[in-house]
Amino acid sequence: MSNFINASQLQDYVGKEVGLTDWIEVDQERINQFADATGDHQYIHLDAERAAQTPFGTTAVIYSWVMRDRRTPCSFPTVAM
Repeated sequence: MSNFINASQLQDYVGKEVGLTDWIEVDQERINQFADATGDHQYIHLDAERAAQTPFGTTAVIYSWVMRDRRTPCSFPTVAM
C-alpha cells in the first residue's frame, strides 16, 4: 500500500483505522509543565480539589491545547515526511 494519497482519495478512508499509534500518558506533571510553558495557571487545570467543586468533577481538567499538541507526535509513525 502506498504511503501517499491525494485529496480525492480521502473519502476512501472514512470510517477506517489508519496509522494507529501507541498511547501517550498525559499525567498531572505534563499538565503542570504545560501551565508553566504557557503561563496559564488557572486552578481548573492544576488544583484537583478545587476543580472537584465545579461541574467537571473530581479531577483537574486538561487543557484542550495539550491534547491538540499531542496529535503531532502521535502522527510521526503514520506520516511520511
